[in-house]
Amino acid sequence: MFKKLKINFEIIFQKLKSEYKLTETNIKYILIEIKKILLESDVSLPVIKELLNNINLNFLNKSFINSNLNPVQTFIKICYKELKKIMGDTSELNIKDTPSVILITGLQGSGKTTTVAKLAIFIKKNHNKKILLVSVDIYRPAAIEQLKILSTEISVDFFSSKNNNTIEIAEEAIKYARKNNYDVVIIDTAGRLHIDNYMMNEIKILHTAINPVETLFIVDAMTGQEAANISKVFNEKLSLTGIILTKIDGDNRGGAALSIRFITGKPIKFIGIGEQLTAFEIFSPDSIIFNILGMVDLSSFIEETNRIIDTNKIKSFFKNKDKFNLNDFLDYMKQIKQLGGINNLVSKFPFFNKSNNIINDLINDKDFIKFESIINSMTKLERKYPHLINDLRKLKICLVSGTNICDFNNLMKHFKTLNKFMKNLSNKEYLNKISEFLNNVFNNITN
Repeated sequence: MFKKLKINFEIIFQKLKSEYKLTETNIKYILIEIKKILLESDVSLPVIKELLNNINLNFLNKSFINSNLNPVQTFIKICYKELKKIMGDTSELNIKDTPSVILITGLQGSGKTTTVAKLAIFIKKNHNKKILLVSVDIYRPAAIEQLKILSTEISVDFFSSKNNNTIEIAEEAIKYARKNNYDVVIIDTAGRLHIDNYMMNEIKILHTAINPVETLFIVDAMTGQEAANISKVFNEKLSLTGIILTKIDGDNRGGAALSIRFITGKPIKFIGIGEQLTAFEIFSPDSIIFNILGMVDLSSFIEETNRIIDTNKIKSFFKNKDKFNLNDFLDYMKQIKQLGGINNLVSKFPFFNKSNNIINDLINDKDFIKFESIINSMTKLERKYPHLINDLRKLKICLVSGTNICDFNNLMKHFKTLNKFMKNLSNKEYLNKISEFLNNVFNNITN
């Protein structure tokens, strides 16, 4: 997602790393480079102008001065602050009414009908609502059949009608929903062009007739700033409550995501991140901004860590904390691998001082393979009680694993460091210090 945009910002970071401080010269360079990046990413011109102007004002007002931050960190801090203004906050779905009527509209080929099914799954899973799907696309019978098939696949009810009037079909569905205690009605409409006056008037009349609590516009992220311009036209006709960006996983540029809210004044509520019906999530501006700036979104990172890290093993260790052995150490390495490796994790925190002892104590990704090979060459007893390994066994283990004594000693050094760290995890004061450190580092960037 937004790979090209991320790479281009990383190039600026690399050039700034050699600078001792931000000056008028390198600030001018930054602004020129950002403009190039945003133009290449198909970001809307009004957005580019607003962003560059605000970044420049930060530099002129010297509001960014912070002795704890180097030029790269300062640049990230300013970009985060101004991109956040452009993109806004996460916007929740309004489904408090019963039934809550959600009207879905969009261009042909934007993935509208599939997105209806994705939205239904999301609401069902996260809000535990009884949902009714209905299609009023009287121009394309295949679209009605497609939604009917999808509703069966996701175990959500579908409302069928032989009527050929869009308003009457919608009203029948809402009446049926009230009678049968449905919480949410999602209405799929025909795809239409914003320049087709007849079709635009039709959706406007439908919107007035059913008065939905949510009117969501579906648009393809890969159309760039055009997505924002089209969304603006639809918003002027319908007063949209939000936008859903589809195919965002294939968007390397990010023009649509960066432009829509500023141009329309309406939030992006959801994004489609793949072809699977479950590949759908709430749009998080913070996550997008952090991704662009090569940072990690702490909340998403913690969620991903909790998903991968085996908390049961950690709890088990606390009960037997004096028995941390090389089997546990091997599990730790494998779980770090699943998170992308140490280098990947550290790269997500550009505000870390890479010479910090905490970073130095981490295992280098290149050591992972060697350490795993050494441990796998040991006996079960040696893994459990590594202190039993004598010099002769060390040599044999190194021979079998294709490593040397230095590698073996390096493994044991890291094992002892982690062993000490794991024991400290039961100390609340130690944990509070780590938490305070991370929060201070994070707040330096985002505040």
